[in-house]
Amino acid sequence: MLRNPSQVWLFGTNKARRWLCTVMATESTPIMSGSRSRIRVTGSKESSTLYHKLTALDSSNGSVVQFLDDWVLKQRKFLHRYDILGFIDEFRKYKQFNHALQLLDWMEMRGMRLSFGEHAKRIDLLWRTGGIVAAEKYFTDLPIPAKNVFTYGTLLNCFCNEKMTEKAMALLEEMKKLKMELNSFLYSSLMVLHMKLGEPEKVQALAEDMKEKNIAPHIFTYNLLMSSYASLNDIEGVERVFKEVEGGSKVMPEWDFYCNLAGIYVGAGLFEKADS
Repeated sequence: MLRNPSQVWLFGTNKARRWLCTVMATESTPIMSGSRSRIRVTGSKESSTLYHKLTALDSSNGSVVQFLDDWVLKQRKFLHRYDILGFIDEFRKYKQFNHALQLLDWMEMRGMRLSFGEHAKRIDLLWRTGGIVAAEKYFTDLPIPAKNVFTYGTLLNCFCNEKMTEKAMALLEEMKKLKMELNSFLYSSLMVLHMKLGEPEKVQALAEDMKEKNIAPHIFTYNLLMSSYASLNDIEGVERVFKEVEGGSKVMPEWDFYCNLAGIYVGAGLFEKADS
């Protein structure tokens, strides 16, 4: 028996959400200083200095936006789009969500068009900082072209993490009507929902559905599937998933995957297997 069957891996980690909001490739468009059209690549030292200064700010009062305005408009320093996107990823990594959100706000204030992936990140950040209502409103107000699998999928993930089953299912049906292609991220979000609702058997049904539709799982999908078997005290099922990943799958196992497996073994009292 598992000592703590509820202690399973969920898709709600920061690393996993970063994966789901992968940014589409964008050009490295520099932000001009004032109205001049000079272009210069920001040196890594200057970029690093800016990042550390931003990190130290209290983001609750709009200080990130104010600091960037001062950096570009008053100090007349240069800042590139790829620097900002890198900062956003770092802030999300270290759970400085208000910092990351203000950077996206600033990009729009400066007339920079957000990619679909950046809109998706903003939905996720609004959910984290302002709640599901703020995230849903932002999605609703997006122009039609920006309502695609990236933004729909991110909002679906928010609903699933909030255990808002009706809204999640309604959004999924809307995606199907729009003929959006379902992917492993969407299935993983639904798996999160069922794990949170205490329905691990439905996770396995979703995994079977993915196989029937030839949707390749991501490593996070496999982690969720292992956790679903663990919550049912089915160690053999856990090991089948592990062997599939190690043997025939196209995904590369990461540290999280092995930690999840070790944690499952420890929870089941299988300490020798955990050590191996």
